[in-house]
Amino acid sequence: MRRINSCFYLSILKVTDAPFKLRRLESRLMEMNVQFEEEKRQTEQQRESSERANSRYKSERRRATELEEELNTANSKCRELSRQLLDANEANDALTREVNALRARVAIAGDRRMMTSTRDIRRYGSNNSLTRGEEYVSGGIVRASSSVGGSEDARPSSRTTPGGSTYGPSDDGDSIKT
Repeated sequence: MRRINSCFYLSILKVTDAPFKLRRLESRLMEMNVQFEEEKRQTEQQRESSERANSRYKSERRRATELEEELNTANSKCRELSRQLLDANEANDALTREVNALRARVAIAGDRRMMTSTRDIRRYGSNNSLTRGEEYVSGGIVRASSSVGGSEDARPSSRTTPGGSTYGPSDDGDSIKT
């Protein structure tokens, strides 16, 4: 009988413990549901964060591509402007050489004119002499010479070579110009 009593007692205990176990299981189930919902919410937040990061990555990659295109465009413009600058510098150098050559020619021509005009002034008395190319004859009659500018020997241009130098004695009197 004891044995029956103990089984009965155990069964009563089990029956009386059942509500406690049930409540404990329910509370544990609720905790698991809360934990599951929390994990679900965290998973959703991580998914949204991942989507935002992917979207940001794609937009930054597009922006980087656009910036690369702009950089390539700017580099090509820079190369083109560099070529134009080099061409302009070469043209400037060529024009500078040409201007210097022309200045030298003008200076040489000016020196020749100055030499010619000083010789004429010495020979005729002034640069604007009325008697240039004419000779006076006694009795006040003016006779024109055979060529404009006087005789061949009197004209400095008659002693000029095709290269521009002059024949005859030099200005220092010691050497002969050729």
